Amino acid sequence: SGWRAAIDGKPAEPVTVNSAFLGLRVPPGVHRVELDYRPRGWVWGLGLFWAAVAGMALWAARSRSATLRAAGSGAP
Repeated sequence: SGWRAAIDGKPAEPVTVNSAFLGLRVPPGVHRVELDYRPRGWVWGLGLFWAAVAGMALWAARSRSATLRAAGSGAP
């Protein structure tokens, strides 16, 4: 699960070999084979990570802005 394969730019179906390895059915000849591993949890995790980073950056910017306004008004 999570594996994507392509042979010469066309999607191919990965198969399990010997219960532990990933394989592809490749026709004879010279081909370009691409394997990509992106489990669904990884994609969601990256999205949540970047959302958290953006949220912290926004919080830091607002906090800094409030601190600068307070310093400029003479408040302790």
